[in-house]
Amino acid sequence: MPGSPGSETIRKDFRKLEKDEKLPEVSGHISHKQEAARDLVRRQRAAAEEARKALADAEEEARNLGLDLDGDLDVLAISLRFQDRDLEDFLNDDASMHVYHFRRQGIKDENEIARLLGEKHKERELIGRQARALSKVRSLRNAALSDF
Repeated sequence: MPGSPGSETIRKDFRKLEKDEKLPEVSGHISHKQEAARDLVRRQRAAAEEARKALADAEEEARNLGLDLDGDLDVLAISLRFQDRDLEDFLNDDASMHVYHFRRQGIKDENEIARLLGEKHKERELIGRQARALSKVRSLRNAALSDF
């Protein structure tokens, strides 16, 4: 209640703390926000630097898998997706379709057909590794090229 002895004591204590500049800062105070912004920028800079360090290794790995990273990486990613889908469709066909496909190419030897089918499987595995390596390069380039 206003005018009660307890409220007057609280006001008196508040004025003393205010005069001595000992009042606690409000949690939303600008200094907290400034420090949070500084901290975020520092962390983003550190992440960009780490990405730059990892990028060279990721690019080397991708090149070792046969990827040309000098062109448009988006186009390369789309191309890899199409190749993977085509190979997946082919490999999911039944044996009669595989034999038909290779016979149309003039291949009639059963061992040669089996070998070529195995090569198609290995090719799809390679494309999967290439796609993962390319995705890593694209992600690291994006992080490394940030403005921080």
